[in-house]
Amino acid sequence: SKTMRRASFRGVPFHVDTEEFTNGGRNVVTHEFVRSEEFLSEDMGRKGPKPKLKGYVVGDMADLECQALIAACCAPGAASLVMPLLGARQVICTDVSASVSREKLGYVEVSMEFVDAGSAPAFPSLPIGDRLASAALETLAGLASTMVSRIGIR
Repeated sequence: SKTMRRASFRGVPFHVDTEEFTNGGRNVVTHEFVRSEEFLSEDMGRKGPKPKLKGYVVGDMADLECQALIAACCAPGAASLVMPLLGARQVICTDVSASVSREKLGYVEVSMEFVDAGSAPAFPSLPIGDRLASAALETLAGLASTMVSRIGIR
């Protein structure tokens, strides 16, 4: 076939003109310090994949099909995106836009951007912040008690 097979998001079908998939690099936070020539770059892990599609709906029902696709993109939570070349993945739609032209009646172009839903890390979370806050409060209470006893407040 000279056309790509149809794609879908949340079960709403559409055709695809271009399919882009960025899946490289690292998330890095750079910490800069006041009055210092030094800095620290912190590797936060692999970037999440971001599929981008330029597609279209066509036919007598293109306006209704476009509305259904936009509604699917605006619904909360992750859902299945089926792409012609890259297959199916769980994603969240971060951006959707549609455009029409009077020269192309019955044809609506739709651009969509997604991020992979991802998954939680396999290691258990540690309540480090809670322990640090608790230890700080205990230390503060101890210091306050020491100060009160030294100045003789009862």
